[in-house]
Amino acid sequence: AVVSTQSAHYGRGSHTVASVLKTYLRELQSPILTFESYPTLSHWSDFSSDVQKSMCKKLLDNIPQVNYITLRLLIMFLHEVARHSDVNKMTSENLSLVMGPNLVWPKNTLTTLSDVKNINTFCQFLIDNTHFLARETNSISVTVPNTCVGPTPIIQYEDYDELQEKAAVANENAAGDTKGSEESEPTR
Repeated sequence: AVVSTQSAHYGRGSHTVASVLKTYLRELQSPILTFESYPTLSHWSDFSSDVQKSMCKKLLDNIPQVNYITLRLLIMFLHEVARHSDVNKMTSENLSLVMGPNLVWPKNTLTTLSDVKNINTFCQFLIDNTHFLARETNSISVTVPNTCVGPTPIIQYEDYDELQEKAAVANENAAGDTKGSEESEPTR
């Protein structure tokens, strides 16, 4: 089936994906940015710009690597979404309002509105300053379930640019497959 960006269902799909992502992040046993970072992030706006930069680096260096990789991929994706805010209306500020509270929360207390504002400001800081996420990591391994017969393939992405290139090729191939399937019946 061909999906048109003009379709009424197209916009709802992006909201569904965002909702699933937020739910996934919220239901983690501990937040991506860890419970330990909450006190610092809940007062983020109280610090000067220079102190924020230093604290950001230290905070990112101290989270577990799997959290860091997840955060990096998420923030790089949000940065890309924000780059198209003239079309999608999702600026880094809007994205931080939606995603910030899902990245960190306190362990045994309630979050105040003031804390949420500071956390959102930190999230916007990351979206606007992705260079803070440039720490070297080992390759990212993603296991893709294979419902067909055979072993589960492992896909390794060395960095975000490689991930983008692979996605672009896959999209081009899918577009070519869609055009071909419009002209002939699918084989089963």
